[in-house]
Amino acid sequence: MFLFGNTVAFWVFETSAAWYRIGRWQRFFCRIFWKSKLEDVEQARLTRESAKVPKVLPLKAEFWSIFPLACTYAAARLYLFVEAFVGLRALEVSAYRTVDWTTFLPHL
Repeated sequence: MFLFGNTVAFWVFETSAAWYRIGRWQRFFCRIFWKSKLEDVEQARLTRESAKVPKVLPLKAEFWSIFPLACTYAAARLYLFVEAFVGLRALEVSAYRTVDWTTFLPHL
């Protein structure tokens, strides 16, 4: 569950950073809540796209918003990997028995 939550949070932060760079949050907000300002926002977007000046989030801010999530995700993955091999140390005897599959499959 921790890995799922961490992955979702990572996706949300990455998506919001990408949408900020592209300018979609402002257009989304204007379409939903502030329709009178939408025409000005669209005109600014067209001007910016024609000038080829991309909106860039500072690398430092983007890095520090994702870094804690990446570290906790890596730690959780490492824990699962180690736990899989630690669990092999204390296997029950029944794990080493050979399965007679013919008793489970129907005879033709």
